[in-house]
Amino acid sequence: MTTHNTHTSTITSVQQLALFFYDLGLNVFPQPFGRKHGLPWQTLQYTRLHRSDPEAGLTAVSSGLTNLALMCGSTSRNLFVIDCETTAALTTHLQALRQRHIPLWVVQTARGGHIYLLCADGEVANIDSSILPDTEIRGSRGYVLTVGSVHPNGTVYRWLAREGNEPPTVSLKSIDWLQTHAGSPINLRLTKQPRQRAFAANPLSRRTQDYLENGHSIPQGSRNNRLFSAACDLLGNGWSPQQVENRLTPLALQSGLEARAIAATLRSAASRSRGPAKPHRHSQRTTTSADSQSSNEVWQLARTFAETHTWRGHTATTDKLVFIALSERARYANQNGVFRASLREIAELARKTLNPVKKALNRLKNAHLLHYAGRDKSSSATLWRFPNALLKEVQLKSDSLRSTPPWTSWSESLFNATDAAERGALGYNGLRVYETLLAQAAPLLPTPLSRLMGVPVHVVNYALARLKKYALVQREPQGWRALAADAAELDERVARPARKLGGAERRRARHASQRARYAGRIMLQARRWRFAADLVAQSRPLFLDMPADLDAFLHPATRASPPQKPPEARLASSELQLWRCPNCGQQHFADVPPQICAFCCDMTTWERVFLPPDDAPPQFVALLADLLIQFALHLGASLEYINIRGERCLYPRLE
Repeated sequence: MTTHNTHTSTITSVQQLALFFYDLGLNVFPQPFGRKHGLPWQTLQYTRLHRSDPEAGLTAVSSGLTNLALMCGSTSRNLFVIDCETTAALTTHLQALRQRHIPLWVVQTARGGHIYLLCADGEVANIDSSILPDTEIRGSRGYVLTVGSVHPNGTVYRWLAREGNEPPTVSLKSIDWLQTHAGSPINLRLTKQPRQRAFAANPLSRRTQDYLENGHSIPQGSRNNRLFSAACDLLGNGWSPQQVENRLTPLALQSGLEARAIAATLRSAASRSRGPAKPHRHSQRTTTSADSQSSNEVWQLARTFAETHTWRGHTATTDKLVFIALSERARYANQNGVFRASLREIAELARKTLNPVKKALNRLKNAHLLHYAGRDKSSSATLWRFPNALLKEVQLKSDSLRSTPPWTSWSESLFNATDAAERGALGYNGLRVYETLLAQAAPLLPTPLSRLMGVPVHVVNYALARLKKYALVQREPQGWRALAADAAELDERVARPARKLGGAERRRARHASQRARYAGRIMLQARRWRFAADLVAQSRPLFLDMPADLDAFLHPATRASPPQKPPEARLASSELQLWRCPNCGQQHFADVPPQICAFCCDMTTWERVFLPPDDAPPQFVALLADLLIQFALHLGASLEYINIRGERCLYPRLE
């Protein structure tokens, strides 16, 4: 549909509020007006909307009549919300915050209130209202409606308190007053990365593993039974009674059980010999401590394979880098051997553009070094897994394989932070040669160095030439010796002269912008189709003004300015004319209509649609300026006047 005269330099109060939250670093997005949910939000667990994109940015998707929501968690500066379901619960938490001199950012809701806090320690784990009385902690992968939104019962979310320029930043230890229904204290916890499953199966049952992860939040009625079964399973897998007590008692106390009851349950579990809850399929060595997890995690096995496999062909380096990037994603996003890795995430880790990464993934799949495992439901990113045969081979031969590079540390990132690793600077192979030489006590000649690294001699010679150019190695009679330089020095001595400084950051920013636009297009399309569905279901009035207190919030009394007229009142009604196609009834607004109707594709003589002059401004003009109304007109909706409580209101109606 072609539109004209729709651009305006002003934005609505809702859009101003959305930009306000966005500039605070929070992840804000729309939800249907008068409802808590209905628009796709799962993608926004990983990205924010684009701030300024005219077609799919924040102002575009939040145009018209809409609620606003804030995502909790890492995409909102680790925002977590104390969701109070009653006024009494809200009062209790507000008093606790006052006693600890923590500023208040509080939104009044339909039943209680939301308290906004930022966590300095990381992303806060959720706590359900079944654990806390009339209270819920929302800290990870969830959202709350915010100021200006309308609850399904008609209540408008309003500021109750807003002290300071942003929500207060607190530590986990400062939120120390939370109690369970039984009155037992409970502490906030950070979210943990999904447990990474080792190839060697965990001897504990899934039920026991779940208790070790979530035992502190077991609801009343099953706490004692779960404690007993977990203790029996641990004892059956070789744990001593003292180890079981040390591991399970803190969890049981946090769940609300009394110390005396916990001790009695553990004594009962240890009163006779116990077997494992999950029968062992293969003979395994008996574990006798809490660190019974296999040291060979999936990502470690994959990393070992990448460093010991002989990569061949002119794409060998790219294939290896992509495989290493996949192993890094398996380290942090691995669940039951399946991990999430989008094309852009792999490209950022491998320091490659998207097209080479896409081709490398196809080569790895064709070589049976990688298996496609579907799509992630929330982010639409690709799911992958490493073949079992590959992992078995690495595990069985781990003792005979040559060792991984000496600079590799399992406890830290596998990728160097310096932009000297960019292509056009040292590159991956150049950096590997440099770090291998740094790890050697004596100089090395190219041939021994190539054997140590498992790469061809010509690759080593090319890397040494690059290193010599940047004065990072020196030639001695016994061979080449590396000159020490940290990441910052490498950036200045290599990346900056090579014009690669900031390359990784620019790549991440570009990918983040692409993700944001993608999420915005999904949201905008959902809003349009939802609006069309509502029109088909029944006509509804359009309330164009937001609550007056929003303007007071966005323009505090300390910076008071005269109230501005709404944007629709500043538009001249003569600038917009409505036309109707007599063939199909299609509505079109413009100064001059097109010769061919875009709906029926027929030459037509447009009929001018006239409205009473006293009604044209401002409501009619505001309707036509709304993107969703434009879409309704594109679908063939008509604008009709009906009486509501003695007043004439303009309705869009789609037959």
